Amino acid sequence: MKLLEKHINNQNKLFEQLKGINDISKENREADNRAAKLIAAVVRNQMEDFHCKCLSDAQMKELNPIIRNAIYTALVHIREKPESIAAYAACYIPPYWEDCELVRL
Repeated sequence: MKLLEKHINNQNKLFEQLKGINDISKENREADNRAAKLIAAVVRNQMEDFHCKCLSDAQMKELNPIIRNAIYTALVHIREKPESIAAYAACYIPPYWEDCELVRL
C-alpha cells in the first residue's frame, strides 16, 4: 500500500510541476518535433544491438515512426495539456519501474 501511495504522491508532484507549462504555439510544436526526433534517434541508437539480434530492417523501419510519434505526442501533451499527461502517467507508469539512467551517446 505504501508503494502505491508513494507512486500517487509522485504523480501529483509531476502534475503540479507541469501545470504551468501550456504555451501553445507553432514554434513550440516545431521545437517539440525536433526534440522528439532527437530523443527517438537516441532510442534507436540504444536499440541497435537488439535490432540486429531480433528485428529485421523492415520491422525497425515500421517501429521508428511509432516511437517518434509517441515521443512527440508526450512532449506536446506535457506542454499543452499537463493534466492529461499526469493522469496518463498515474495510470500507465507502473510503480515498480526503476529510475531512468543516462546512457552513452
